[in-house]
Amino acid sequence: LAVVVQDVDSIFDVDTLCALRNKVCEVAGKTYGVNHEDDVSIRLITDHMRSATFLISDGVMPTNEGRGYVLRRLIRRAARHGRLLG
Repeated sequence: LAVVVQDVDSIFDVDTLCALRNKVCEVAGKTYGVNHEDDVSIRLITDHMRSATFLISDGVMPTNEGRGYVLRRLIRRAARHGRLLG
């Protein structure tokens, strides 16, 4: 719905996620839209950070089972893509 209302092409161009995406780019020292592989990692990190934030705000902590395991996997996968960005 936000994509339609704001007339953008992607959920990552919506104002709320755009700020987070830009911060990921700033920390990684990358520019969004230049390299497809970098863009995939930037979008993945942005999405996983958003998801992890909601899980943590619901009281979930990284564990070896259930929702905690999902949170742990989100964080690890985002970290792996962060290493790919340099």
